[in-house]
Amino acid sequence: MIDDYTIAILAMYVTTKDKSTNPYSIPIDDWEAAGLKRESWTRIDKIVSIDEYNIDCKIGSLSQRIL
Repeated sequence: MIDDYTIAILAMYVTTKDKSTNPYSIPIDDWEAAGLKRESWTRIDKIVSIDEYNIDCKIGSLSQRIL
């Protein structure tokens, strides 16, 4: 939360393509528990800030262990 009227959401790019050779790609070990359909990686070099009005739906969530 930025202030009483603004909420910012930090999101990371998630892909199902094997990026294990990229040092910025982190495997999501518990991808099934996160609600993802396939083994996935997140890109820590691709972090974006979006506002709540650009969110259509929730796909999944990561556990505190992963975060």
